[in-house]
Amino acid sequence: MTAQAFRNRLFPAIPPKSRDTGAAARAAHLRVDAEPLLFRDTLAEHLLGEHATELLAYGDHPVLAGARVQTTLRSRIAEDRLHASGLRQDVVLGAGLDTFAQRDGRVRTFEVDHPASQSAKRELLAAAGIPEAATHVPTRRRLPAAVPPA
Repeated sequence: MTAQAFRNRLFPAIPPKSRDTGAAARAAHLRVDAEPLLFRDTLAEHLLGEHATELLAYGDHPVLAGARVQTTLRSRIAEDRLHASGLRQDVVLGAGLDTFAQRDGRVRTFEVDHPASQSAKRELLAAAGIPEAATHVPTRRRLPAAVPPA
């Protein structure tokens, strides 16, 4: 069974959006994983909107544990390295429902994403009462799956 087929079995009523699955992994980490936690994103669950309950219902599924660890560890390492670098600006490509700008406040964050994704995120932030903190940079170009090393 492919990963997409597995996801469709778990979440049949939810349209597949990678922005939701990343936020769901970060939110589920707080609910199902034991201390010490790798990463604390207390805003992610609020951005899942009406699908939060359904997306988080499968948070402890063994197949999803690996994806949850990968997502939270990637966020932890990226944010720790950014702070250690002393840089004051950050660019997030394909930001989706990333909440770094809302959680951090020390680094100016530019989120590059499709205008429709940015609009949806703004609506979810407003509905959750979370202030907008990023500078949105709209693009209609498809972003690469991986950025080549500099």
